[in-house]
Amino acid sequence: MLSKRLNDFIFIGIIAIVLISIFIARVLILGQMDDRIEDTEQRNIGIEEQIWQLEALVQANRHEQLPSMIEMYRYVPHQFDHGQLYYYISAMMELAGIPEGDPTYREIQIGSTPMTFPQGTPLREISQELNAHRVTVEFDILNVDAIYDFIEMLDESDQFFILHNLYFNMPDGQYYTRVTMTFVTFYEG
Repeated sequence: MLSKRLNDFIFIGIIAIVLISIFIARVLILGQMDDRIEDTEQRNIGIEEQIWQLEALVQANRHEQLPSMIEMYRYVPHQFDHGQLYYYISAMMELAGIPEGDPTYREIQIGSTPMTFPQGTPLREISQELNAHRVTVEFDILNVDAIYDFIEMLDESDQFFILHNLYFNMPDGQYYTRVTMTFVTFYEG
């Protein structure tokens, strides 16, 4: 049996080792959490800047008018063709960096019957002369640039498209996020 004094030293040594281990673990864990918080704050700053840019773009184009019927006829196909519209949108999505297949999801839904708009709206007046068809696309992305590219391609395309709804969570670059976009295209009656 060890002496009482040696037992006290061993006991104090074990307590000191436990306390030092707890202190070191606490410092390491807090350091990692601080790094994660700083990374998240930097990502949030980038996301806020993108939101401000989008808000500024919306404000800059708030008073834009729909083009006149004469201007629209250049971009309005004569006949609705579901297959042709599907492959046209699919090609634009591929060019914008929104691929089809694993690991991403992509779906294109095209309304086969012309849609109507509420009374007294500019789109109601247009839909009385032209047939409007709703197109909904859903896809997964890693970064928001693909959304911007696709919208830009819709805007610059030979066919007339009006963006109706856009829903998505800001992607963080590591995980895919689902995007749902609805737009309207027109065809002659």
